Amino acid sequence: MANNLGESEIVTHEGVGQLRFGQTRDEVHAILGKPSKAYRKTPFDTSNTEFYEAVGLHLRYAPNETLEGIDAGQLSRVVFQGLSLINMPMDNAVRELERRGYTHRDYVFDDAGLALYGLDGLVKGVSLFPRGSYDMSDPGSEASRASRAAKEWLREYMGLE
Repeated sequence: MANNLGESEIVTHEGVGQLRFGQTRDEVHAILGKPSKAYRKTPFDTSNTEFYEAVGLHLRYAPNETLEGIDAGQLSRVVFQGLSLINMPMDNAVRELERRGYTHRDYVFDDAGLALYGLDGLVKGVSLFPRGSYDMSDPGSEASRASRAAKEWLREYMGLE
């Protein structure tokens, strides 16, 4: 997936195009080049998210600086099993994924390794994640780390327990 390529296929729990979860930041840079922007997605992130405007991807990294999440937005041209999800009516996307045997909870299709985000009834973003990202029983999962960080932030800045 070079900056000038068109559609890129989502590979369940593995990544998209040439990007694979577990790749180092340097390996990602060798594929996509320098990011358009790097930023902290939330106040408690420990690593910068990188945005690649040319391909419409936001890449999230684990504390060990390996790729752990990919957010595809409006500018992206990602497809899942031949299905272009971005700007598809949300109801149609959900129905099609369910028809293909995938189940969801609040638009998170854990068995497909993706989550849908919508606005005005359309899919406006697709988040991709490796197996186990939402496993709260694993203290190293992205969800567990985010939950601990949010609790710490509430305790420290809001005085809440």
